Amino acid sequence: MRSVPLHTHSLLALSKSAIFAVCILAGSLAPAFGASPFESLAAQDPAEAESEQVSPFAYLAEVPTAVRQAMLDGDHKDALKLLRDLRKRDAHQGDNWAYFIAVTQRAAGDADQAIATLVQLEADFPTSLWLRKSRFLRADMLRDQRRYQEAEEIYEAEAMRLRSKSRQGELAEIYLSFARELSTPPTDATPNEGRVDYNRAATLFSKVLDLGAPKNARAEAMFGMARCYEELRDWNRAANHYHTFLNHFGSGAEAGIAGVRAFEARYREGRCFYHSGNLVKSRALFEDFVALVDGIREVGKEVEPGDPNGDDYPLWRSSMADWPESAHKLLALFEGKAKFAYAYSYQGNDAQNTALRVASLRRFISSMPNHEMVGKARFEIAQSLMQANQLEDAIKDFSSYQTWQTPSGIKQEIIEENERFCGS
Repeated sequence: MRSVPLHTHSLLALSKSAIFAVCILAGSLAPAFGASPFESLAAQDPAEAESEQVSPFAYLAEVPTAVRQAMLDGDHKDALKLLRDLRKRDAHQGDNWAYFIAVTQRAAGDADQAIATLVQLEADFPTSLWLRKSRFLRADMLRDQRRYQEAEEIYEAEAMRLRSKSRQGELAEIYLSFARELSTPPTDATPNEGRVDYNRAATLFSKVLDLGAPKNARAEAMFGMARCYEELRDWNRAANHYHTFLNHFGSGAEAGIAGVRAFEARYREGRCFYHSGNLVKSRALFEDFVALVDGIREVGKEVEPGDPNGDDYPLWRSSMADWPESAHKLLALFEGKAKFAYAYSYQGNDAQNTALRVASLRRFISSMPNHEMVGKARFEIAQSLMQANQLEDAIKDFSSYQTWQTPSGIKQEIIEENERFCGS
């Protein structure tokens, strides 16, 4: 029987799931553009081949040209009719055709029916070599429908089979992909996508840590857990998880793994202590952050005795030399935020706290005059002086602030308060 070539112009007209269906119906799961992200998990590994002896493709009957051509033409209705006829004719290979029917139903946009077909396949053929592929394809579609709990249950049931190092990494990536979706709020570009559930995401991140996952995956999971608890305003738990992340990935020895995250984690740990009311601890962490960055930049300067970061400076410099410009910009962003937050760890309108806060803000402005928070720092200096009843100095700073620039990014109510106070 002559095969129909998969012409490029035909493939370009097909959806992702349709391309995957054509690859399946061609009798091959070779990596293909548009293939399901979970198909790599469904493919056999050596351990499974040893126990099962044979791939399901080993006894796959040749798919008639008419079926493959119908899929290429996007005629899913005709392809399904042909496949159902094959299932009736070749009952001994009913699991083969049931799987292909489900793939075709998915390509046709009928995911609910495809899921039902796979459920029936698994019930009718409990020993089929297609069983695991069916389960993973079903989980893929459940995930597409954002039925995360049901999809995760399938992976949980299969997890014990995925014992090899590569499989553990693949399973970790599945958990991470779920967790990313559940911890990423909708944006203007995708206002209706996603369903944020930080508690569920934190649980999924924690599952990664129970696997023999690669370092990069473990680093993302540790950091992701901390971010989830921070978003939940569980400040103490978030701070603990940031500290755990830094214990594992915060040193220069892990600079290549952690990257900018190591600095962001330092800033966020300090932020968590600030919001929990531990201002002294937060101030110390912000100060340590700035000291680390300064030490990395001061090439050739003799390290002071007792500097806990002394051994890390060369390692960080080596790693950061390969950072893209975007990473250096992110580091500068968090450095400025740490300096600003350090100033705000001096709370209160008494003379001492006001003086320390204002002096710290002025140092921040002087050291990073182009940082995006400089405008806010200028305004906060004037407001701090006003609240401390140092009105003459406050008026000078408000006036300086007004002539400095348009307060981009400042809330309208702050602008109005500024204008009311300065009488302009």
